[in-house]
Amino acid sequence: MRVRLNLPSGQGQLYRQTIMTSSFAAPQLNAAFNRHCRSHAGKFKLVSQPTGVLSQVVPQVRQLFERFRCGSAAAAPDARFDFFKASVWPRLLEGAAGGLLLFVPSYFDFVRLRNFLKAEEADFAVLSEYSSFPQVTRSRAQFFQRKKRLLLYTERAHFYNRYRIRGIQDVVFYGVPDHAHYYSELINLVQTGSVATAHHATVTTLFCQFDALALGRVVGHSRAGKMLAADTPTFMFC
Repeated sequence: MRVRLNLPSGQGQLYRQTIMTSSFAAPQLNAAFNRHCRSHAGKFKLVSQPTGVLSQVVPQVRQLFERFRCGSAAAAPDARFDFFKASVWPRLLEGAAGGLLLFVPSYFDFVRLRNFLKAEEADFAVLSEYSSFPQVTRSRAQFFQRKKRLLLYTERAHFYNRYRIRGIQDVVFYGVPDHAHYYSELINLVQTGSVATAHHATVTTLFCQFDALALGRVVGHSRAGKMLAADTPTFMFC
């Protein structure tokens, strides 16, 4: 077997051909591309500019996007959690009598929120990718029957199962979904049995500057840039 000299000399990355494909751009993919793809022949990237999925939302609900401050990507999880505790959670306690879906893209954030809700003695059910079939059935039934006022739901659980959750009155996206169509899918499950219910139903999404790629897939590339650069931290779509 022939071994080229550039490999043992540590120059393999300069001669390696690397092809990276994904259905959407992600910070992790960009970091790997910039750090490890160093071919001497050069490199290029094909990037689409998404138009967003807001037009796919059917119910007439208030869609609120709230931007929080964050100094670095590493500090984003802590900043998001602090913002949720200080600004979002008190409003949730004052508001809905039930039917609140709390959607979490990251499993690590899911664990943190689950522990926080337990410490707060919140009335909630859990639906994650690790939930057993009996747990899934029980959580969905308790949420629909208003025995549990809040359902904590992970993006990976939705990715693998596409549950059609009944009884949703309001939605909080703890982070912008990586898969943009999940945003419209879940909002389209909101119950709108009457005009009053549809008018008062609210969807809240938390984001920061490090969610730019995911935000662009939801609201559109050009609109996301304006939202990140604007002085006001709150944006509403109806």
